[in-house]
Amino acid sequence: MAVEIEKKDVVWNYLGTIASLGSNLVMVPILMFFLDSDLLGLWQIFTSIGAIALLLDFGLTPTLARNIAYVWSGAQVLIEFGVHKTEEQPVNYELLLIVIKVCKYIYLIIAVLSFALLSVCGSLYINHISEAIGGQLYILAWGIYVIAIFMNLYYYYYSSILIGVGGIAENNKAKVIASIVQIVLCTVLLIFRASILAPALAYLLYGVLYRGLAKRYFYEYNNIGDNLEKINIKVKLNVITKTFFIIWHNAWRDGLVSLSNYLITQANTIICSLFFNLEQTGIYSLSLQFVTAIGLLSSVPYSTYQPKIQSAYLNNNMDTIKKIMSIVVTLYCGFFVVGMVGLIFVGIPILHIIKPNYVFNTSTLGIMGIYMFLQKRYSLYTSYISNTNKVPYVKAFLFSSMLSVVLSYILCAKTSLGIWGIVLGQLISQSLYNNWYWPHSVKKQLKLDTIQMLKTTNMELLYFIKNVC
Repeated sequence: MAVEIEKKDVVWNYLGTIASLGSNLVMVPILMFFLDSDLLGLWQIFTSIGAIALLLDFGLTPTLARNIAYVWSGAQVLIEFGVHKTEEQPVNYELLLIVIKVCKYIYLIIAVLSFALLSVCGSLYINHISEAIGGQLYILAWGIYVIAIFMNLYYYYYSSILIGVGGIAENNKAKVIASIVQIVLCTVLLIFRASILAPALAYLLYGVLYRGLAKRYFYEYNNIGDNLEKINIKVKLNVITKTFFIIWHNAWRDGLVSLSNYLITQANTIICSLFFNLEQTGIYSLSLQFVTAIGLLSSVPYSTYQPKIQSAYLNNNMDTIKKIMSIVVTLYCGFFVVGMVGLIFVGIPILHIIKPNYVFNTSTLGIMGIYMFLQKRYSLYTSYISNTNKVPYVKAFLFSSMLSVVLSYILCAKTSLGIWGIVLGQLISQSLYNNWYWPHSVKKQLKLDTIQMLKTTNMELLYFIKNVC
């Protein structure tokens, strides 16, 4: 069954992305109003450390979604490297059931490991950097946040498998509902002076609600639940093990990519906390969240159509792939530029009114925007490569990310550049190779050029406007 993407999927993906970002961005002015600078900075560090735990899935999430898309598109067998291209076939529900069973066991192990890691190492680090903060409330907040991470990881795969079968709208409905509840609960708790407990409790509820709804929507999608119930087999341990190692072949590579992405983004927040106070760290972390949010919103067209690209590749439909890649990359570039202009000239002045002592350096923010634009852009191209069940960019990503951390640390420790040191360390390390090589490689493979991509996008937009009007 080929994955089909409708207009409602695009709309809901935007709403879902906005709602998901709202848990960070919409709550930012709320948190800035109710929390003092040190507690706000500490919450940003919470989220950065929590991102480490999410790395423990080690590539299983994107690999799982990719393999689910293959099965849903008619794959009768999964292989370690590449795919068996085929014409459209009916869904092999027995294979789908096996993949789901594999993930249930794996994510339980991952959730337990993350809980142990955060409970011990994370707690020691939080206690160390929070010595200047009085009371014990932040310790309780950290404990709740650790439980929230555990619950998120335990049910992590439901949203991925829902996306894999093309349930983009359903996944984002769950995200919108959970995000609204999170924002409302956090605001109410802050009004009642729950302090840093408020965002921690709200995040816990968000994770439980989102994953629970995603599970429900998955089993209701195209009668998947009913069809899986008809598969009256007991999946044996050797089948689970065999399927796991097929998925693991590229999962660990995707995991290293996730690690490198962490190092070039969230890890620098931790470096920042080593050289600057909590307030300065909070400003850097918020700036990073803003430009990351712009990148995510700008890449919504790609994330919406990614399952369709995977399905088209399995069915050897290269014309569809070329058209989709042309449109999503062009829209990404345009949306990002508009987003950065809006952030600098509208968003930051509003935040300055809310929190006058939070001074954002426009030049630094602009350089961060350039860095994030290039990073997200080449990520679109490498994500396309991963749709072919090949991950040739692991070494380049790892080298660049480690170089980024080293350069950022040296520039902060040995120069007076301040926050500029972290930003320049990131920009330099990625510009050496990743920023230019992967876009060039994919466009060469698909026989695309920039002019052709612009023409294709322009034609599709005109067609869309004509039909809407």
